[in-house]
Amino acid sequence: MAGSVLVDAGFLVALLSRRDGNHGWAAAQPSRFPPPWKTCEAVLSEAFHLLGAHGGRPLTALLRRRAVVPAFELGADVEPVLKLLDKYADVPMSLADACLVRMTETVPAPCFSPRMPTFASTAASHEIPVWRTEISRSRDGAHRGVIEIIP
Repeated sequence: MAGSVLVDAGFLVALLSRRDGNHGWAAAQPSRFPPPWKTCEAVLSEAFHLLGAHGGRPLTALLRRRAVVPAFELGADVEPVLKLLDKYADVPMSLADACLVRMTETVPAPCFSPRMPTFASTAASHEIPVWRTEISRSRDGAHRGVIEIIP
């Protein structure tokens, strides 16, 4: 098993929102990928925004318990992150995505959970185990998406 499990906003939203179509899958992942999970502040910002006022409390609890740990400082890696944003500008790549990809290069034994299919090939080129999530919000406010394990 990987030494550093990196999580994105899609996973956190699915884990913490019972209305999410992928909640069952996400809730089963801690036994496969136990915390603490590493992430970046940009991911946390996205997750807090997507979860809304009521979803913030469970995410705050994960942070307090150190189940989710911000483990990236953009200021120290701004140039590599900006290069990633340029490289994947046609995808498009968010700041959170770029920070997570950069984290795969800087944390020990990463296991990465990107949302965009292109990042699966990026992770594969670095021999990083990946689970892919594509999460979007439907008209009724529920988060919908596709999640698959990529060996």
